[in-house]
Amino acid sequence: MWELQGIEAFTEQRLELPVRRTFAPRAYGDSYLQAASRLDTACPGFLNASFHVSALKRQAIFACFAEADWERPDQLASRLRGVAPAECISHLDPLAQIARSLITSRAREIILATYGEVPNGLLGALARIGDEPLPEPYYRVLFNFFAKPNLRKKGRVLRHVGRIDVRTLQVIEIVDAAELLNPAIISLLASQNNAFDFTQTVRWLKELDHVDNDALDEAIRGATTRRSLGRALQYWIERTEQLPGLPVLNDPEFQVLSSVSMLRAKGIEYRVCLTSSEPIREAVLGLVAFAEWRPTPDELGVIVELRPLVRSGSHARHWMIASINAPDNSPVPRSIRIQVGRRLGALGYFLPVRPTGDDTAACVSRLMRRLDGGWLTDLEIE
Repeated sequence: MWELQGIEAFTEQRLELPVRRTFAPRAYGDSYLQAASRLDTACPGFLNASFHVSALKRQAIFACFAEADWERPDQLASRLRGVAPAECISHLDPLAQIARSLITSRAREIILATYGEVPNGLLGALARIGDEPLPEPYYRVLFNFFAKPNLRKKGRVLRHVGRIDVRTLQVIEIVDAAELLNPAIISLLASQNNAFDFTQTVRWLKELDHVDNDALDEAIRGATTRRSLGRALQYWIERTEQLPGLPVLNDPEFQVLSSVSMLRAKGIEYRVCLTSSEPIREAVLGLVAFAEWRPTPDELGVIVELRPLVRSGSHARHWMIASINAPDNSPVPRSIRIQVGRRLGALGYFLPVRPTGDDTAACVSRLMRRLDGGWLTDLEIE
């Protein structure tokens, strides 16, 4: 620990600064170091002094730097003169005035000169950022959370969050619904992208007729881990009955599985993975469809997985056979693959290109599939 006893004056007279307790030095970089170096040129000693201030004052200085217009430093100098001690006299160079004001003023005074007000809770939030600076735009974001009436709900959440970093601010900035803004949820969303996906998912669920919005909100608020949050969302996804954007199959031997209950029933009957979360979730979103091919009522047939295709700029859907699945995921006889493929092909369904016959591609495919257990799934259609 050391004591700051003064900064060299920029006139013939030396101006002594008050002796204050300071902290162990902590460096910083990027644009904040460039700004501090500029001030240190006008006021030698500023850079070193800024390394030793408290975390709160350090963040107040960073917020000031983020708002400063260095092409017109006199504007910031003028605002700081209104809160700084008298020794920061007006006839000094504006950069020197800024440097001396930042060192001699308290964090509250710096924030007041920077933004024109000190909203309730802002200083406490700044103190919990720690030593590292935020990206410049996020000091204004943080200020708005406490200053703007329509955003103060976000500021209230920040009061109950521990350490604040840019991820915290990004997540809170994106999550709009007041009922979803709580410290537990904020801590579970790992990034800005996670927050966006979460917000969109909840908004989509609440538009579905079968979803009880209050029950969904309660389940989300009760989540304490990412797994429990996922279960809360998945519960309502799997309650969906009618599936969207289904294909049309005008063939009596095919039945499109048009609801989640049908998926579950056929998954149990065929002992395939239609009962698990992923295929149900993708079917609810319209990313996949399933159909049963059953030529005779007394025997099980196969489950066909279909994937939608669209042309760029068009909403018209076409469908492609993605896989053909026998009961217990056992191998599908080649004759059945060919028969199913031909019937769907005749209805306008696309077939994936697979090597057949004895050309080089077919030989390599068969060999590698046998050697490593499925390098290229065979779906021969002749």
